[in-house]
Amino acid sequence: LGINRTMRVVVYDRLGLFSAPRLWYTLKVAFGHPSDVAVLDGGLPRWLKLGLPLEHGPPPKLEPEAPPSTWQLAPQRCWDVERVRANIGAQEALVLDARGPGRFEGTAPEPRPGMRGGHIPGSLNVPFTDLLSEGAPCTLRPPDELHACMLATNVPLEALSAPSGGTVVSSCGSGMTACIVGLALHQLGLPLDRWSVYDGSWAEWGAREDTPVATGRATPASRL
Repeated sequence: LGINRTMRVVVYDRLGLFSAPRLWYTLKVAFGHPSDVAVLDGGLPRWLKLGLPLEHGPPPKLEPEAPPSTWQLAPQRCWDVERVRANIGAQEALVLDARGPGRFEGTAPEPRPGMRGGHIPGSLNVPFTDLLSEGAPCTLRPPDELHACMLATNVPLEALSAPSGGTVVSSCGSGMTACIVGLALHQLGLPLDRWSVYDGSWAEWGAREDTPVATGRATPASRL
């Protein structure tokens, strides 16, 4: 992609706000890009609505600016299934699930065949759609509305925002929209070094037979 370690990066997608936060997370959080990484709120649809200029044709071919050895994954920012399983008992972090309520509660079918319904025990449900504006172009809600959304889903914002606050791990169906939850929390003041993503998300957890599954509504978080 021609990205060097001093380059500011702005990411966007064609839907407004959907996949761009995942690239933001990958660069800034998972791989610790030292320069700024920003998400273009509203993405390409908002850019078009504002009448801003476009380029056409294939992108230029770029040579790698930074050797692969300079990009190191921070494993603490990318949780695997075993760490999430251990967290059920250890309560090291608060797990937030970005899927819709029906999938979280196990009352709506999963889009992937053979997948169990429900959620990781102890997790809370923060549907990513609740964090986005209605209509097009799709943008992140303003901070006061994000704050209200988090409180409505029992996310302990005051405890999380404290200097000694705990860690948040976000999950979803495939590790994509979990990053919208992380972006919203960061807008509300959560430091990036206290947020991680369960990369396998429900595509992994729900497909396995050795992972516990809870159904029904979440219970309020009492920790952190």
